[in-house]
Amino acid sequence: MDIFNNLLANLANEKITPIDKSIIENLPFDITSEPIKDAQTKKVPEHLMQESYDLAHKGGNNSIRRIKKLIEKYPNVTSVYNHLHVAYLYSGKMAKAKEVQLLINEKFPDYLFGKISFAEQALNNKEYDRIPEILGKRLKLEELYP
Repeated sequence: MDIFNNLLANLANEKITPIDKSIIENLPFDITSEPIKDAQTKKVPEHLMQESYDLAHKGGNNSIRRIKKLIEKYPNVTSVYNHLHVAYLYSGKMAKAKEVQLLINEKFPDYLFGKISFAEQALNNKEYDRIPEILGKRLKLEELYP
Protein backbone atom coordinates (compact mmCIF):
# COMPACT_ATOMS: atom_id res chain seq x y z
CA MET A 1 0.00 0.00 0.00
CA ASP A 2 2.95 2.34 0.55
CA ILE A 3 3.79 2.10 -3.14
CA PHE A 4 0.28 3.25 -4.02
CA ASN A 5 0.35 6.11 -1.49
CA ASN A 6 3.72 7.23 -2.82
CA LEU A 7 2.33 7.11 -6.34
CA LEU A 8 -0.62 9.28 -5.36
CA ALA A 9 1.63 11.77 -3.58
CA ASN A 10 3.92 11.98 -6.59
CA LEU A 11 0.96 12.45 -8.94
CA ALA A 12 -0.36 15.24 -6.73
CA ASN A 13 3.04 16.95 -6.74
CA GLU A 14 3.56 16.28 -10.46
CA LYS A 15 6.82 14.43 -9.71
CA ILE A 16 6.52 11.17 -11.61
CA THR A 17 9.44 8.79 -11.08
CA PRO A 18 10.36 5.91 -13.43
CA ILE A 19 8.86 3.50 -10.91
CA ASP A 20 5.63 5.53 -10.86
CA LYS A 21 5.52 5.45 -14.65
CA SER A 22 5.89 1.68 -14.63
CA ILE A 23 3.07 1.31 -12.09
CA ILE A 24 0.77 3.62 -14.07
CA GLU A 25 1.43 1.80 -17.34
CA ASN A 26 0.44 -1.52 -15.74
CA LEU A 27 -2.78 -0.42 -14.05
CA PRO A 28 -5.92 -2.18 -15.31
CA PHE A 29 -7.52 1.25 -15.90
CA ASP A 30 -6.52 4.67 -17.21
CA ILE A 31 -5.89 7.69 -15.01
CA THR A 32 -7.15 10.93 -16.48
CA SER A 33 -8.20 14.36 -15.33
CA GLU A 34 -10.59 14.57 -18.27
CA PRO A 35 -14.27 13.76 -17.86
CA ILE A 36 -15.30 10.34 -19.14
CA LYS A 37 -18.36 10.81 -21.28
CA ASP A 38 -21.00 8.14 -21.57
CA ALA A 39 -23.46 8.04 -24.46
CA GLN A 40 -25.91 10.39 -22.71
CA THR A 41 -23.27 12.96 -21.75
CA LYS A 42 -22.01 13.07 -25.34
CA LYS A 43 -25.43 14.43 -26.37
CA VAL A 44 -24.86 17.62 -24.35
CA PRO A 45 -22.83 20.32 -26.12
CA GLU A 46 -19.48 20.84 -24.39
CA HIS A 47 -20.15 24.51 -23.67
CA LEU A 48 -23.34 23.60 -21.80
CA MET A 49 -21.53 21.02 -19.68
CA GLN A 50 -18.87 23.59 -18.82
CA GLU A 51 -21.54 26.18 -18.04
CA SER A 52 -23.35 23.70 -15.79
CA TYR A 53 -20.10 22.91 -13.96
CA ASP A 54 -19.31 26.62 -13.51
CA LEU A 55 -22.82 27.39 -12.29
CA ALA A 56 -22.63 24.54 -9.78
CA HIS A 57 -19.51 26.01 -8.20
CA LYS A 58 -21.02 29.48 -8.18
CA GLY A 59 -24.19 28.40 -6.38
CA GLY A 60 -27.22 30.61 -5.89
CA ASN A 61 -30.83 30.46 -7.01
CA ASN A 62 -30.10 31.55 -10.58
CA SER A 63 -27.49 28.81 -10.97
CA ILE A 64 -29.86 26.21 -9.55
CA ARG A 65 -32.67 27.32 -11.87
CA ARG A 66 -30.43 27.15 -14.95
CA ILE A 67 -29.07 23.70 -14.05
CA LYS A 68 -32.64 22.44 -13.52
CA LYS A 69 -33.52 23.64 -17.04
CA LEU A 70 -30.57 21.67 -18.37
CA ILE A 71 -31.84 18.58 -16.51
CA GLU A 72 -35.25 19.04 -18.16
CA LYS A 73 -33.57 19.02 -21.56
CA TYR A 74 -31.12 16.19 -20.73
CA PRO A 75 -32.82 14.06 -18.04
CA ASN A 76 -30.43 11.10 -18.33
CA VAL A 77 -27.11 12.91 -17.89
CA THR A 78 -25.67 12.02 -14.49
CA SER A 79 -23.15 14.87 -14.41
CA VAL A 80 -25.84 17.54 -14.60
CA TYR A 81 -27.60 16.07 -11.56
CA ASN A 82 -24.25 16.05 -9.80
CA HIS A 83 -23.85 19.73 -10.71
CA LEU A 84 -27.27 20.45 -9.19
CA HIS A 85 -26.20 18.67 -6.00
CA VAL A 86 -23.05 20.80 -5.84
CA ALA A 87 -25.01 24.01 -6.56
CA TYR A 88 -27.27 23.29 -3.60
CA LEU A 89 -24.23 22.63 -1.41
CA TYR A 90 -22.59 25.89 -2.48
CA SER A 91 -25.88 27.66 -1.80
CA GLY A 92 -26.08 26.27 1.74
CA LYS A 93 -29.26 24.32 0.95
CA MET A 94 -28.21 21.07 2.54
CA ALA A 95 -31.65 19.45 2.67
CA LYS A 96 -32.14 20.06 -1.07
CA ALA A 97 -28.62 18.77 -1.76
CA LYS A 98 -29.47 15.58 0.11
CA GLU A 99 -32.71 15.21 -1.89
CA VAL A 100 -30.76 15.43 -5.13
CA GLN A 101 -28.18 13.00 -3.81
CA LEU A 102 -30.95 10.48 -3.05
CA LEU A 103 -32.47 11.08 -6.49
CA ILE A 104 -29.10 10.46 -8.16
CA ASN A 105 -28.67 7.16 -6.32
CA GLU A 106 -32.23 6.13 -7.11
CA LYS A 107 -32.20 7.16 -10.78
CA PHE A 108 -28.60 6.10 -11.51
CA PRO A 109 -27.76 3.27 -9.08
CA ASP A 110 -24.51 2.39 -10.88
CA TYR A 111 -23.19 5.98 -11.05
CA LEU A 112 -19.81 5.81 -9.32
CA PHE A 113 -19.67 9.44 -8.23
CA GLY A 114 -23.17 9.17 -6.79
CA LYS A 115 -22.11 6.12 -4.76
CA ILE A 116 -18.95 7.85 -3.57
CA SER A 117 -20.86 10.96 -2.54
CA PHE A 118 -23.39 8.87 -0.65
CA ALA A 119 -20.62 6.85 1.04
CA GLU A 120 -18.78 10.07 1.94
CA GLN A 121 -21.92 11.38 3.62
CA ALA A 122 -22.20 8.15 5.64
CA LEU A 123 -18.54 8.46 6.59
CA ASN A 124 -18.99 12.07 7.71
CA ASN A 125 -22.00 11.03 9.79
CA LYS A 126 -19.97 8.18 11.34
CA GLU A 127 -22.42 5.67 9.83
CA TYR A 128 -19.66 3.26 8.94
CA ASP A 129 -21.93 0.22 8.64
CA ARG A 130 -23.79 1.88 5.74
CA ILE A 131 -20.71 2.18 3.54
CA PRO A 132 -20.62 -1.49 2.44
CA GLU A 133 -24.38 -1.24 1.76
CA ILE A 134 -23.77 1.74 -0.49
CA LEU A 135 -20.68 0.51 -2.32
CA GLY A 136 -21.48 -3.18 -2.18
CA LYS A 137 -18.83 -5.85 -1.93
CA ARG A 138 -16.92 -4.48 -4.91
CA LEU A 139 -14.38 -2.02 -3.52
CA LYS A 140 -11.71 -2.04 -6.21
CA LEU A 141 -11.99 0.77 -8.74
CA GLU A 142 -11.96 -1.56 -11.72
CA GLU A 143 -14.86 -3.52 -10.17
CA LEU A 144 -16.90 -0.40 -9.41
CA TYR A 145 -16.33 1.33 -12.72
CA PRO A 146 -15.24 -1.09 -15.45
